[in-house]
Amino acid sequence: MAWQRGNRLVLGLSISVVLAACGGGSASTAGSSKSSATIPTTTTLQVENQVTGYAATGNGWAMFLQFTKVGHQLDGTIQSAQLTSGGTSVSSNTDSFTGTVAGQNVTLSGGFSFDPNSISGTIVGSSIDLDLPGQNGQLYPAQFQPSTVAKYDAYVATLQEDAATQTQINNAQAAAAAAQQQLNNQVDAAVQAVNNDESNISSGVSSLQGDASYLAEDVSAIQSDLNTANQDLQQTRGDATANPSNTCLDAGNVQNDFRNEQNDQNNFNSDLSNAQNDVGNLQTALSALTNDWSGVVSAERADPSYMPVNGLPGQSDEVSISQAGAAAIPQFKSSVSSDQQTISNLLSQGQSDVSQANQLCTQSG
Repeated sequence: MAWQRGNRLVLGLSISVVLAACGGGSASTAGSSKSSATIPTTTTLQVENQVTGYAATGNGWAMFLQFTKVGHQLDGTIQSAQLTSGGTSVSSNTDSFTGTVAGQNVTLSGGFSFDPNSISGTIVGSSIDLDLPGQNGQLYPAQFQPSTVAKYDAYVATLQEDAATQTQINNAQAAAAAAQQQLNNQVDAAVQAVNNDESNISSGVSSLQGDASYLAEDVSAIQSDLNTANQDLQQTRGDATANPSNTCLDAGNVQNDFRNEQNDQNNFNSDLSNAQNDVGNLQTALSALTNDWSGVVSAERADPSYMPVNGLPGQSDEVSISQAGAAAIPQFKSSVSSDQQTISNLLSQGQSDVSQANQLCTQSG
């Protein structure tokens, strides 16, 4: 248990103990000068507002000393109360001791709840000065004045009030810290939402560019099938003159080529369906960014002093990404429209090849 000098009091818990010693006389009758200082030989059990012992108090602690004296021997108790748990509560102890008096010197020995187990001091007038241990191992003088149980209880009550005050301070600080953390979390969440939206928009633009490439490949496949159909149609025409028995077989190849065109068209439609999902996802991300950007602005206004680890998103970046995402959708739709027109023309030519080949087959029969 560490004691410090000073009269500033901080926080504590109330205890009320009346500890009485036996005998006759009163501590208040001690001599008033150093040369004639004495300790009463006995004390009697007295009421709370009468002097029954010696009290001392300091920064966050209070003590109350009571004893009987027989000759040069002392036998008594020392009550102590001190602030603990960061000044939010008070711990109290009552220790028994024995002691000796030699002239003006006093020595108390016992199993104290604080170190060391031996305390020395001097008698000065009607008070007793004891050297108490401090936190740094040094000794600090504490003056014990004749006192009452009620006065000691008042010291402890002050510690209790200080403990309650410190608890309120701690609670208020904790509440303020929690509120600040909540504001910080809101900024972090808003920033993360915007970052996710921007990432989704960038990914959406890349996805549409990839979709456009896949659709162009489907169109190229249909064109390739048409080229093959044209070649087979030329073969059909040649056989219709030179080898009529093969004309219908050649016409069948043209029909197969046209079916391949139709299959490639189905692939185009399937890829286009997937692309439409990407368009929807991009539109969702663009809408989310608009809303989430408002959330960042609102959260930052509520917590202007907080800066996320990776900083705040820039409005110029938000505008640039939004514009790129918004432009990608009509560009993609225009590309799809062009592809669909091309496919329609290719299929029309393929259908014409089939009709011409079938006619040659009929004529060869």
